[in-house]
Parts: sequence; C-alpha cells; structure tokens
Amino acid sequence: MRPIPENLAWWDERAGFHLDTPMYADWLRTLESGRSVLYEPEVRLMGDVSGQRLLHLQCHVGTDTLSWQTLGAEVTGVDFSEVALRQAAALSDRLGRPARWVHADVCDLPDDLVGFDAVVATYGTLCWLPSLDGWAHGIARALRPGGRLVLVDGHPAMYAMDDEQTDPAKMALRYAGWGGPPERFEQSGSYADREADTSDNVAICHTWGLGDVVTALATAGLVIEVLEDLDWCVWKALAPCEQDGDRWRLPEPWRGRVPLMFALRARA
Repeated sequence: MRPIPENLAWWDERAGFHLDTPMYADWLRTLESGRSVLYEPEVRLMGDVSGQRLLHLQCHVGTDTLSWQTLGAEVTGVDFSEVALRQAAALSDRLGRPARWVHADVCDLPDDLVGFDAVVATYGTLCWLPSLDGWAHGIARALRPGGRLVLVDGHPAMYAMDDEQTDPAKMALRYAGWGGPPERFEQSGSYADREADTSDNVAICHTWGLGDVVTALATAGLVIEVLEDLDWCVWKALAPCEQDGDRWRLPEPWRGRVPLMFALRARA
C-alpha cells in the first residue's frame, strides 16, 4: 500500500526537527539517564520484556523504541518516514543502544518481520491508517504463537469532541466517532512545538471506532485479553483538560464521563 502523500510529507518535515524541540529534549535527557519515556498503560499491559523481541510500529524518531530497549527488549522500529528512521538510527548510535530500523508501511509489513514476542503501537497511531485489515494481519503474522500486541491510543469518543472549544459548558460533538470519511486538516506546527514554522501542513486522518479495531484484530486471528477505557490522557487532548501530575483530565462536570484513551492487549 502506498502512503498518503500528504501524510508522508507532514511526518517527514516534523521528523526533521522534533529532536530539537523542548518536549523531545526532555525525553532525551531521560533516555540518557538510563530511564524510559514510556507511560503506565503500555508498560503495565506489556509486562516484562527482558530478552524478548519487540516490534514497535510507527516508531517515528525512536524515543519509545529505545525506551523498550532500556527495559531489556531486542527492538525493531518500523516507520514509513525515511527522515524519521535516519533520526532514530542517529539517536540509537548516540545513546549506544542497539536497534533495527525498518522502512515500511505498517499496513503492509514486510514478510520477514516474523517471530516477535511483542508488538506495540501507542498514541496517535490509528488515525493515520487508511486500512485496519492490512495492519491487523501484519501484526498477526509478525507475532509468534502466544505473542502479544499492546495498543494504547486516543479514544474514539474523545476524537469526536470539539477539540477547539475551551469552555467545558459548551463542549459538544464535532466529528464522527467512527465510520466517517477521512478528515482533511490543515494546521502549521506540531504536537511537539505548536509554534513551529512548517510548510507541509495538510494531513488526512481516518476515523476508527473500537468495534473497527477489535473486529480487525479478531478477524486476523488475535484474541483480545484486555480492553480498558481510560478517563485521562497523556497529552492535552481537549482544550478544557487540566493537568493532574503526568495525566490530563477533563474538569467537572465532564470528569469521568468521557473516555479520553483506551488500552488493549491481544494474543496471537
């Protein structure tokens, strides 16, 4: 499957400067200190990865991939952006952390990516996928029997809300929660630097419901073990969200009423 040109250009441009942003600078300091930048849901659901082969989908510039290596895994990162993979390889060399980097579309993984104990995809991954079927079958093929997938991402209910409304009393649905056509967005900057001067600003994002995700994985032969709705997020997903330690939550009266993320574990 050929990548959507607008999305590839979007990610290529941002991969070129992300490691120089304050957000990534903080993560680099964490990695340099021998710690990981991973969050609680994926670490808890994944469990011990010591000595295991782990495949990280949509690895971008490699900070999460190398975090799994810090926890003891033998890691392979996959991304469709060659710019991102060059950054990831340079970071791997800089930190002295061995990793394999593969240039591929996660909806059409190479046939030789097999025998993994674990596959992981986290945070802002699903909306970039034009097909869940190819993605799910690639994961199933990549995992050894008994291997596990951990997926953590924004909840479809959260993505359906008006992300620009700052007044909690006026929050309302704005987008399709599932099943809608791809949305075309145009905005400069990046999640890592909202003020960045960027030129490739068009992105095509897809809307997948939890039913779409679970059905695709089950059809590919995976068994769903855990599916959690989380009322917090690791980023400021909606404008009214308030920071609570390393988490972001909606204020009252919305707190606990709208799931902001979901976490899933499945077995091959």
